[in-house]
Amino acid sequence: MFNLPECNNEIIISAMQELERRAFISAFIYLPCWLIIALNNQNNIFIQETYYPICFFFLIILFLHIILHYRFNQILQNNFHRARLLLTIIIIIPCLMLGSICSWCIYLHVSYNITVPFIIITAVLCTATSLLLTIDPIYKIMVPLAMLLPALTSVLVERSSDNLIFLPLAALNILYIFRSSQLKFHDYWHALITFSYFKQKSMTLENMAFTDFLTQKPNRLCADKQLKSLWEQAKTEQQCLAWMIIDIDNFKNINDSYGHPFGDICLMLVADALASYSRKVGGFFARYGGEEFVFIKICESGTEIHQMAQGLMQQSSKTRICHDDASINITYSIGVSSLCPNLTEQTSNDLIAQADQALYIAKHEGKNQYRCYGETHPYIEQQMQMLNTQSTCCSIPCEKQDNQCPPA
Repeated sequence: MFNLPECNNEIIISAMQELERRAFISAFIYLPCWLIIALNNQNNIFIQETYYPICFFFLIILFLHIILHYRFNQILQNNFHRARLLLTIIIIIPCLMLGSICSWCIYLHVSYNITVPFIIITAVLCTATSLLLTIDPIYKIMVPLAMLLPALTSVLVERSSDNLIFLPLAALNILYIFRSSQLKFHDYWHALITFSYFKQKSMTLENMAFTDFLTQKPNRLCADKQLKSLWEQAKTEQQCLAWMIIDIDNFKNINDSYGHPFGDICLMLVADALASYSRKVGGFFARYGGEEFVFIKICESGTEIHQMAQGLMQQSSKTRICHDDASINITYSIGVSSLCPNLTEQTSNDLIAQADQALYIAKHEGKNQYRCYGETHPYIEQQMQMLNTQSTCCSIPCEKQDNQCPPA
């Protein structure tokens, strides 16, 4: 009866966190209700004798609930059942206290100016609390018992004809609470489980959309998204963004000579080696299409850009593969470009185009090397320091492209 639906722990923890947030909000209602009625009936003996003890009791409960609120997530992660028990206790105790006050008013024949408001408040809060906390089925039973049972007991013991009218009203209220809580319980959990299911499906589809099927590395769509994000980050941090396009040398010959399955193995081998290096240096790596890959990283200097390119070239030593007793060393060429977004009017598309030009030169000059788009080390450092001018980093006019960086 009091068990939660069978679903994964993530959903249950999320539901319990939502339950605690709802309970924390409702915890602030009890003391104001008592103060409003008590302050409007200060001359009543019952109020005079119980005013401060009840205020102190509600304050203590509120203080304990505040402590639990800020530690609940930690307790929930460590011990789910303990967290659920503590939350139940801290919720039920003020409910029981309010029900007890209502019971005393009925049994002691306290003035109607006090008794009737307490009966109304108790019934309203009982219904509202039960429906608000319907996430956990325990409250559809415990809250009505804590709030209404003491008052009903007093009515039965006192047996006054004026109070007996409350019995059928209380019974109807309990039936309404039970049935409504049951329906809201099923509606809430059905909606939560359905939402979680579609959220998981959405995440799976998104992951598939941004992942290359063969290499299981980020694909071009993911690379374009990451480029946009890093471009804005580099602009904010006033840094340079390096874009390196990596192309496997003679890949068509590999496919033609050894077959496409062997070519796929080569792609996966190269992707693993380059991705491993990318994680090591904190860059982003993706398969851009065919035999092309990209590496993106925010860099602080031209020297760092060269170090990244040289590090990528050195990964070719990890891409040696055997086929029919023949050892094949897979090499690749790299085109490098970089721009400082805060210093230039050029866009990320220009960054990509410049790397393509640099790759073309690397291929044209013999492959198995990297080339940077029209740069020398001093030129890059000079551009990095020109924060008050509109210029580009690692980029010069096309007519100067013959001045290329040396191969790794």
